Amino acid sequence: MKSMFLVLMLLVFLNACAASSPEGQVRRELGLDLPAAEQVITRESHGGFHGDGATWIELSYTSETGDQAAERMKAGGWQPLPATENLQRVMAGELSDEWSFPEIANGLWYFYDRHSESKDPADDAELFNRFSYNFTFAVFDADRDRLYYLEFDT
Repeated sequence: MKSMFLVLMLLVFLNACAASSPEGQVRRELGLDLPAAEQVITRESHGGFHGDGATWIELSYTSETGDQAAERMKAGGWQPLPATENLQRVMAGELSDEWSFPEIANGLWYFYDRHSESKDPADDAELFNRFSYNFTFAVFDADRDRLYYLEFDT
């Protein structure tokens, strides 16, 4: 009985670690059951006044798992590149130099506006017409099998 309890606690601990990992955060925030990836880069600057800051995560997939990820993203409503004009401005680093999207010719993008004034979280039309930003933006590079995830709050 005692060993069963220890095994159960170990499983709970491992699950909690996976969910709190950067890869787990990306899966949770994007609402996708993505295949396993290798974490390439993580930058976290949240923790400022009112939780302001950015979370930048890059995940790398193999060609096989990248194809699986792309299929799940398409099924989840991701849009093919190019992104909208506003999101291209985000990719170009107009809001901050904390992150760097490379040039991506072939891929998919996802946007979710978490701003309190947002009427449609999938619409970025008002993104640059406010005094603050609260959004999640992700781009999948299908040629490099790499996912770029940005959570930005001001």
